[in-house]
Amino acid sequence: VKSEMERISGELATQLNDIRIDVQRHQKPQEQEVEGIKLKTKQGHQRLQEQEVEAINLKKQQLEELVEKQRGLEEEQQRLHSRLEELESRIKVNENQLRDSSLQSHEIEAERSMQISVESKDVTEALKQQQEREQQQRETQQQEWEQKQIESVKSEMER
Repeated sequence: VKSEMERISGELATQLNDIRIDVQRHQKPQEQEVEGIKLKTKQGHQRLQEQEVEAINLKKQQLEELVEKQRGLEEEQQRLHSRLEELESRIKVNENQLRDSSLQSHEIEAERSMQISVESKDVTEALKQQQEREQQQRETQQQEWEQKQIESVKSEMER
């Protein structure tokens, strides 16, 4: 019985040693795998931060471009308003002169007033078209910006 117990004890010790060796073999690759995952995670975070910085810079640039375009549109609108005020002033002057002039000069001045009125309508129409272009441009820029955001999110998700 004693020898049988020693034999069984020896076998168990051998098996236990084999199990320890197997556990060590499995632990080393797992530790290496964990280190690899940590490294990839760190690199992924760095890439995400770089992409965020690029996205912020792009958005900043787009915003600066929009501000510059808006300034140009506002200047154009102000110029058209000034022109309209000038034409309206000329119409009033011409109307006052018409009241004070004879029938013949009345007809001549009425024709001039009509020309100025046509010009005023043209300027008013140009101003209206300018405002429509501004609105269209804002909508287009908003759509482009939203599309870029969608593409940015898609590309980030693909990575």
